Amino acid sequence: MKINCRKAIHSLFVIVIVLFSFLSLKAQTDKRDAAAIAYAKRFSVSRLDSKLPLKRFADWFQQIVGQTTKINWEVNDCGEQSGNPVADKGRDFSMCVEALAEKPNGIKILVSLGVGTFKRGIIAGKPDIRDASVGKDDKWYEVTYLRDLPSKLKEIESK
Repeated sequence: MKINCRKAIHSLFVIVIVLFSFLSLKAQTDKRDAAAIAYAKRFSVSRLDSKLPLKRFADWFQQIVGQTTKINWEVNDCGEQSGNPVADKGRDFSMCVEALAEKPNGIKILVSLGVGTFKRGIIAGKPDIRDASVGKDDKWYEVTYLRDLPSKLKEIESK
């Protein structure tokens, strides 16, 4: 079997370029996500709900879910994608930072904050609350105001 060196080198070169492009895009995405999560974590919860104390969102949420409860942070599209590539083409989807905690008793607490868009990035100012809810046994109970999250959690825990 004869190997064409020129074709092999060209193919290897293309593979290396594609790999570096992928790694670069992944690094940019990781950097964007880390910045969005950091922004949401340090945002004052009193600016999201005037009835709450002057406290960083991450600290307030940790206090609500319990100091030993792990919080998973992620960036997503706020559930806006339709799943139809034609309909979604070119859209600038909202960027949400989601904080999700699951207590040992199986109760889940979720808050999703809109912090910007994927094309424009973080939009400084006031994030908007996209979802605040407590879930148990595949049933979710939404709250309108963040101030109501602790009482909804207690209510669900007492059932």
